[in-house]
Amino acid sequence: MPDNNNSVFFANEGTQINPKVKDRLFNFVFGSFENKIYLLSLYNAINDSDYDDPDELEITTLDDVVYINMKNDVSFLLDSCINLYEHQSTFNPNIPLRGLMYFGHLYDSYLARVNKDYYSGSLVKIPTPRYYVFYNGLKEQPDRTILRLSDAFMIPDTSGDFEWSAVMLNINTGHNKELMNKCQALSEYSQYVADFREALAKGMSKESAAEEAINKAISRPCLGKFFLKWKGDVTSMLLTEFNQKEYDERRRDEGREEGREEGKSELARLITLLIKSGRESEIEHACSDSEYMKKLEEELL
Repeated sequence: MPDNNNSVFFANEGTQINPKVKDRLFNFVFGSFENKIYLLSLYNAINDSDYDDPDELEITTLDDVVYINMKNDVSFLLDSCINLYEHQSTFNPNIPLRGLMYFGHLYDSYLARVNKDYYSGSLVKIPTPRYYVFYNGLKEQPDRTILRLSDAFMIPDTSGDFEWSAVMLNINTGHNKELMNKCQALSEYSQYVADFREALAKGMSKESAAEEAINKAISRPCLGKFFLKWKGDVTSMLLTEFNQKEYDERRRDEGREEGREEGKSELARLITLLIKSGRESEIEHACSDSEYMKKLEEELL
């Protein structure tokens, strides 16, 4: 991936990974200066636009050397909008909070570049935020989900006065067919991951599964040349991302996670009822005492 000085770190064509390439496959395909055509295609598909000049797109991805642990997947400026695209292979309900943090740094960097001071007496105009999460994990999800920061508030707030949201798009094969038809690069990326998983399900080793998947990817019309050129890098990234133990544990954990989410929903409903009943003073007690919470559930729910 490139750094903020627009320098590009890629391995030589072949099988050796450059040690500076630490990004995941989604970043490598859609987030490099070399491949802006793929990112522009994805932007057009999501926004029903028809931009045709990749140079109009300015990549602004954070440099994790500067912002420790705040590296995002792909961020860019286009048409007075600042876009953040993240890839997730594990569902994370904290995405809106993460996005809020990311955008704070992105705006800080933008204002410094354009020499704007938000302490001035005049209104400072900023690019409109657009935040998309591309999900291809194992947990079943709908095609499109709106994740809202307000879902994390300890005291529910439905006013909408303090909100930040992310649009999560399921990019597993069979989902978001209209989007896939509009963006061939995304469709082939999704199929590549699906081919890898299918090969694993047949009992193949990780290495053999990756080899079979990339050979299929090379034969496809959009990303084929890209996968051929960076075959070694792409294979190494896929193997690095995939951990068999984590894969198995993740599948077992999905059921437990669903149970925890149901518990959080019940607590949120209980807090809402306490507020409506004028019993806000009991919220802290309910959150810290499970027996008292059960008593309130029997009384109010």
